[in-house]
Amino acid sequence: MNIDWKQNPPAVCGYKWFRGGFLGLGLAGIGMVSFLSLRPNPAISTLKWVPKFIANWADRHGQFDNFPAYMAMGFPFFMIISGFRRQMWIMAILSTFVVSLELTQLAIPTRHCDVGDMFWGSMGVAAAWAVCEVIKRFRITIGSKPGPAA
Repeated sequence: MNIDWKQNPPAVCGYKWFRGGFLGLGLAGIGMVSFLSLRPNPAISTLKWVPKFIANWADRHGQFDNFPAYMAMGFPFFMIISGFRRQMWIMAILSTFVVSLELTQLAIPTRHCDVGDMFWGSMGVAAAWAVCEVIKRFRITIGSKPGPAA
């Protein structure tokens, strides 16, 4: 099933500004994940602006914290990209981004590169795609004005 923005807007309402909003969220997610991955201190609890319960969970669960981070980063992109082939390109690009961030950590003395982090980050990207597909296929609406029925 191919969802076309012009004829059948995804479940986020028919508003064009949602597309720009999701793109902005995705780019902000890339910036946030890059910042957290490349900072010298891997402890999230050292950041004052992160809520304590999130920071404590992330610090306790080690490499699994990459899963929700990359899922949140990938979600906005999959909400605005239609067509299976395009979505697979986005998945490949984001997964390559995950791997490149981990490999970049080799240059930071206080960080380490871990294959498990690469795996969980890529699984987060794949989970974001799956969640978006469920939302699009079942026409789950977010907002007040759903798109036309399929």
